[in-house]
Amino acid sequence: LEDDHINNYLGDYDYYLEKKAESVVKDITINEVRSSGDVFDSTSGAVDYKLQKELNAQKRKRENELKRCEERIGQLEEENKKLEIRMVDPLIATSSVKLQEITAQIDKNNAELDELYIRWEELGE
Repeated sequence: LEDDHINNYLGDYDYYLEKKAESVVKDITINEVRSSGDVFDSTSGAVDYKLQKELNAQKRKRENELKRCEERIGQLEEENKKLEIRMVDPLIATSSVKLQEITAQIDKNNAELDELYIRWEELGE
């Protein structure tokens, strides 16, 4: 609740911090324009060091999370390929119990993959 209205941040805490920092930069920019009377140049160093450092840290954190997300997606896709190969093995294909176990693992992996794909898209924006 800010300025008599509610801000809804659709994301995790890092997303909130990023949007909050952008809001602070915007407020600083608006105040700078009002106080100086001329156009504010955002590259002039008016944004304080601490805020810039926080923004850079958030950016690095997002990049690292994106990299971890991509690595995990690759691992799960590879594991699913191996499981699918095992399913066609004649020894396993004749055992309904083993097929159910493999299918359950593939379903579990696919559920995690769906979540990772969504997160990957969010981080890539």
